[in-house]
Amino acid sequence: SSSFASLIIGLIVAVFCFGVFIYTAHHNLQACAAEDLEKAKHLKASGTNAFRNSDWSGASDCYADAIGILLDSDFRAPSGRQVEVDALLSSCLLNRSACAIRLGEWALAESCCNWVLERDATNVKALWRRGHAAMELDKYHTAKADLVAASKLDPKLRDVRDLYETCKV
Repeated sequence: SSSFASLIIGLIVAVFCFGVFIYTAHHNLQACAAEDLEKAKHLKASGTNAFRNSDWSGASDCYADAIGILLDSDFRAPSGRQVEVDALLSSCLLNRSACAIRLGEWALAESCCNWVLERDATNVKALWRRGHAAMELDKYHTAKADLVAASKLDPKLRDVRDLYETCKV
């Protein structure tokens, strides 16, 4: 009877310890995710500073590092912050596309914009930049379609209209 009680107490202690382990592991993962998110935000800010200083390559590298953190298979958004993570990722991709355009890296610009547009087909910046990249890649029909879509979404954007006018088809 005392061995049965010892067994029950042992099981209760084991379950309690396992619960503490799971709780601790979850909080450690949340802390790591929050740290990674802060690193990505810092890299984006560094990229923005480099961009303002016309260091397109340096800015692109910062954005690429931030994107790498956010798309890492081990990264999980901190609890309740998925919308923030998604917005940061889209912003870094769009900023990297702007760098790629300035560097003449048209395929990279197009790829970054594709990722954003797969998640938000009405993103005007992504449509405009992908249209620009497509035009430089001699994909004139794609370029015109993107520029028309961007223009319909925001008719006041003169840059989109001007680029559309130079698109050959």
